[in-house]
Amino acid sequence: MAYCTANDVKAKLNIPVTDTSEDTAITSFIEQADSSIDALLEEKGFTVPLTTVPSIIKHSSADLAASLFRFREASPGEIRSRYEQAKEHVEAYVAQKGKGQAIKLTEISEDRPL
Repeated sequence: MAYCTANDVKAKLNIPVTDTSEDTAITSFIEQADSSIDALLEEKGFTVPLTTVPSIIKHSSADLAASLFRFREASPGEIRSRYEQAKEHVEAYVAQKGKGQAIKLTEISEDRPL
């Protein structure tokens, strides 16, 4: 199960959901993003893939997949920044999960384009 959908990534990229011309590429980038997230979670002792996807993980997956999609145009610094942001969100999830607290999304907005 993917942590986000192609439509989640399209929202980040300002691509209309009716435009399916890039769906294959987007799906591939989602797989890459989710693999990176799984590696981070596994490193922290989580069983992956997650069966229930928290919003923070969904948004991190979509952000990272969108950045990978834009790799042709994005600077290496932007890609690295998005990866670091995804990593921070995964670490926030891990920390809060361990404390049994709710996770608040303060920096991620579902409709925030890249």
